[in-house]
Amino acid sequence: ELEISMHMLEEMLDSGPIVMKRAFYLAPSENIGHAKLLSDRLFASMVVEFCSRPREFIAQAVSQESSTAGHKPQRTYADGEILWESMSSRQVCNLVRATSPTYGGAHCWTNGQLVRIYQVAEAEEHCPGPPGTFFSRGNRGPFVVCNPGVLELIDFSPDAGLFRKPARDSL
Repeated sequence: ELEISMHMLEEMLDSGPIVMKRAFYLAPSENIGHAKLLSDRLFASMVVEFCSRPREFIAQAVSQESSTAGHKPQRTYADGEILWESMSSRQVCNLVRATSPTYGGAHCWTNGQLVRIYQVAEAEEHCPGPPGTFFSRGNRGPFVVCNPGVLELIDFSPDAGLFRKPARDSL
């Protein structure tokens, strides 16, 4: 569940009383791009609703805890790096969802080559290799070993993101 809120402005960033908030959900297959699109649409409808009854919303505003207010730092390139040795398949899935497509996908290095990963799925495959091992089985895959778990690469670019293509077309 994600939430978007509208609040009154105060001197301190993100600290004014909340006049309206709405929650929305993402499916497991949806990513940050979907979240942005949904939140933009929802916020537009919230603005229309607020403008129709501003006094009512202001009268019902709820104070927020100003000690928790603050600005989050800008994302860095390192925020999207996949650390196979220390990340479970669920953590990698969530990182990929959080960085694709808005932030250019998650990324890793394999054999000295940058690989951008845009979509993955948890797999039932097993491989005795260490985390970060890429493999395929017959015409299925590629897969990569996590710690623990295995992921199938659905959409990635083995050429540093210059030409995106489905995983099955890159083998």
